[in-house]
Amino acid sequence: MKKLFLLLLFVAPAYCFAQTDSLKYKPKEEFCEAETEGFSYGYRLKISKTDQNFDKVPYIKNTNNKPREFNSMIGIMNYMAQDGWVLVTSYPEALNNGLTQRLHLIYKRPL
Repeated sequence: MKKLFLLLLFVAPAYCFAQTDSLKYKPKEEFCEAETEGFSYGYRLKISKTDQNFDKVPYIKNTNNKPREFNSMIGIMNYMAQDGWVLVTSYPEALNNGLTQRLHLIYKRPL
């Protein structure tokens, strides 16, 4: 009986303080990569939720089915925030011609 009591004494705290699987309770998140291309008249935006080449991804279009143009990066940030996207990180892409500038933005949002 004494051995059983000692065994329970040492095993019970392990069950009381055992960690739960935290992945079950965390909200799942969705990530996307947005590519902005700067021109002399403003910026255009492409969004990809999969690992694909941005050459095949079309620009975001406006109601007239033309590529939507943003005046600044703030406009792009506000556009993405309207859909619940939060900026995680960004990095520039160097181009050879120097006339256009590309910036890749990584966003996330809860599902």
